[in-house]
Amino acid sequence: MMNCMFASKAVHVASVPYGVLLYIEVALICLALIFVMLFQIRRDHLSKFEEVIFTTALRMTALYVLSDALWFAADKSLLPRTYWVLAAPKYVNFFSGVLMCSMWALFFESRRVHAPASKRLIILFTVVPIVAEAVLLLVNSQTGLVFFFDSTLSYVRGPFFLVQYCICYCLIGPEWLSALLRVFQDKYYAERETYLSIATFPILPMACGALDVLFPSLSCMGPGVVISACVIYSTALQELVSRDPLTGLNNRRQILRDLESALRVHEQDGMIWLLMIDIDHFKSINDTYGHLEGDRALIETATVLKRAVNTTGARNVLARTGGDEFLVLMPLATRWNAEQLKENILRAIECYNESGKSEYRIGLSVGLSNNGTTTSIPEMLSAADERMYSVKEAHHRFTH
Repeated sequence: MMNCMFASKAVHVASVPYGVLLYIEVALICLALIFVMLFQIRRDHLSKFEEVIFTTALRMTALYVLSDALWFAADKSLLPRTYWVLAAPKYVNFFSGVLMCSMWALFFESRRVHAPASKRLIILFTVVPIVAEAVLLLVNSQTGLVFFFDSTLSYVRGPFFLVQYCICYCLIGPEWLSALLRVFQDKYYAERETYLSIATFPILPMACGALDVLFPSLSCMGPGVVISACVIYSTALQELVSRDPLTGLNNRRQILRDLESALRVHEQDGMIWLLMIDIDHFKSINDTYGHLEGDRALIETATVLKRAVNTTGARNVLARTGGDEFLVLMPLATRWNAEQLKENILRAIECYNESGKSEYRIGLSVGLSNNGTTTSIPEMLSAADERMYSVKEAHHRFTH
């Protein structure tokens, strides 16, 4: 009798179509990939806000994939084919799909501006779509406007079925379009890799979603999102090698790579300029207001510098090289360009001080050097550093 039982189970598994088993295997692989990313993310150095949003987006993606797999298994009679076994995963799938898209949109926004999203954006990206989806699904339970099951428990799409996809695309679409436009703008050249990763993320999920709409028997949007999540996660890890986690700027390693590449091309033509920038009296800010306020001063300074550098429209590179020091690389520039950028930076920080956003003033010392007489990176850095400290000493004499 026991042999008969095992034989019947083997026959049942063998009778399952290959496509069904393949989809379940793909879903299990996707869930495994999400688990690995969730485990690894806490060991990396994303900002706290990005970590929370990224992990939430991954959890919602896992719920989306799992609920879709459960419905798929029930629809193919691998689970008991009752109304609630079919309906419950579908409701969870629709609701988690919107939550998933809202979390990814928030994550893209935080990466785009290198800062936590404002409360207004958090409400716009979470509360509004969640409430809209909840109302839609509650109405659907009585009317079948989005989907329903007929007398044979076959899944049928309702007249408002596409509203679900419209909500998701409206969440991701603006972030995608904004990132795509910035990819082709020179003033965002230093952030191009970040914008490119955001711009490419939705392509596969949107294509898979379109296939799901055109071919009801397919269910590939979940795997599409997971693959894109792996790509965006890989990009984030690569950026950690070249990014300063506090300010979101390039780090010393990255800007020196860029300088090295530029020097290979231009050698001693005097067209490569460095601006070494240091915050005046930064230690006193830390000592008087605490290290958290010191971190805020660094972030605010980075924001001011980024805006000033971006206004030139050239392919300049800005980095935080350590402590309270920043470095700007200006390829294909003249002395006039370098001096003009220096003046723009000093005016920008003065405007920030006059805004009254901080209890203290932020002063900057700036030193310039170029490759007119050398292609040695250490010599260029040393020359800029010496001139910067000459300016800093003059500031100290003036204030004392």
